[in-house]
Amino acid sequence: MDLVEYVYVVANRLPDYEKFALADQIRCSAISVPSNIAEGQKRIGKAEMAHFLSISLGSLAEPETQAILCKCLHDSEITRILDLSTEVSKMLTALIRNLRTKNSPSKNYFLV
Repeated sequence: MDLVEYVYVVANRLPDYEKFALADQIRCSAISVPSNIAEGQKRIGKAEMAHFLSISLGSLAEPETQAILCKCLHDSEITRILDLSTEVSKMLTALIRNLRTKNSPSKNYFLV
């Protein structure tokens, strides 16, 4: 959620010529990460949850790439987006690994 909140702050500061293309795209791509996590949480079984976590992991590449492509962002803003993405990636990877181990609980309550 921190990634989404930060992306919204940055997207709102983009110049007018980026407001309707890149700003919308980077917001949508960031939103897809927690949305897929939430959808996976509502699915039945560890395999389905792991599948949606994997989709979220792939979705992280979008806001990263869009931030790098946006020449009007400051280096510190790009770095912050990349750092938040890395943090989320590590968490998702750990959750996926946990779900794929034999001894993990059958129902996972990752969202609070």
